[in-house]
Amino acid sequence: MKKESDYIQEFKQKLLELKPIVLLERNEEEREIDFQKRKLQAEDRRSD
Repeated sequence: MKKESDYIQEFKQKLLELKPIVLLERNEEEREIDFQKRKLQAEDRRSD
């Protein structure tokens, strides 16, 4: 029978394994948003 602390350890381990993936996805989204913003700013400058 597993103790609660064993489950907590497993959970923490899983989180550590997933963290890099989540961070990568977030960075991709932020990069996409930055790109869209830059594109809009460039278009604004052209219209001036």
